[in-house]
Parts: sequence; structure tokens; C-alpha cells
Amino acid sequence: MIINHFTNSITAKLINDSGYIDLEGCNAHRGWDLLTRSQRRLGYSLIGRHAWLTESATCKTASHNNVAFQFRSEDIGAVPWRKYKLRFKNSKKKWKAVERLDKTATLMGDNSDDYWLVDVRIPLSNK
Repeated sequence: MIINHFTNSITAKLINDSGYIDLEGCNAHRGWDLLTRSQRRLGYSLIGRHAWLTESATCKTASHNNVAFQFRSEDIGAVPWRKYKLRFKNSKKKWKAVERLDKTATLMGDNSDDYWLVDVRIPLSNK
């Protein structure tokens, strides 16, 4: 499956320079992350940090992120969000975070069933 990681042109340059896509939150120290530290900590403690991708040709939840890096899901060990999220079913608190994420995607015009993720940085050599 071909999947895309969307980002903005500034971060795309950093990705190209570094040679990899890092996990979410890696740019927080640069002030580019819109979430507060406590929001990040809560979200990461509930569902973890990942690099997010989508099967879709666009990603509305990644507003102003018009640069896409394409990968084959099997080359980077990506897991569909629709399968990955099932591991949180046994925790009310974690499942509530999953539901909020899915609802936000829908409200923004995306389908969270198109989302994929990996738990490690993605080398660009896998493009």
C-alpha cells in the first residue's frame, strides 16, 4: 500500500536534511507544536508517539501541510490505525483518546481508517 506523510515546506527541508521522519512532537522544542506540554504528555502517555501517514492523497487534519513523503507501508513496517487502535479497547481512558482522535479526523474532513503509523523514525532511504 502506498501511504503519505504530510508536512509543511519548512519541516520538509528539515526532514530532507536529516534523512528521516521523526516521531510526532519532535519539533515541540522549536515552538512549532500547537499543543501545550501537558496536552502532549497526556496524549503521548495514552496512545504513544508515532509517525503518522495516510492512504489518502490529502490530509485535512494536517492543515497547511502540502508536502508529501510517499512510502510503501510494508517497507517501513506501518500498521493501519484501524488495527493498531484496537490494543486500547481495554482501557476506558485510552479508548476515549482514540475516539477523540477519530472524531477530530471526521470533523476535519478526513477518514481515520485511512491513517497508518509507525513507532520509529522513518529513514528516507525507504522512499
